[in-house]
Amino acid sequence: MTTSICRRVLAASAAALAALSTVGSGAAHAEAPVVGTESATVISGQYIVVMRPGANAAANRIAAAAAARGQGAEVLSEYSAALQGFAARLP
Repeated sequence: MTTSICRRVLAASAAALAALSTVGSGAAHAEAPVVGTESATVISGQYIVVMRPGANAAANRIAAAAAARGQGAEVLSEYSAALQGFAARLP
């Protein structure tokens, strides 16, 4: 799988799983933005995925990290204290 396709799959998986945490809350579902790509400190091919806060944020983080691994991403860290999310390196 090419890097751009893998990025889209990872972003779509994360966005879909993050959106699940707002189901029933009346919040609009939108694609998750990719921010900071123009920064001088960008590490090529690495991303931090942050789940939206909500009742299912922890479960969504676990599922999104598993989905990322299934698409060939290397999950570097998982975050569960200050936020629900994970850092990943894409192939």
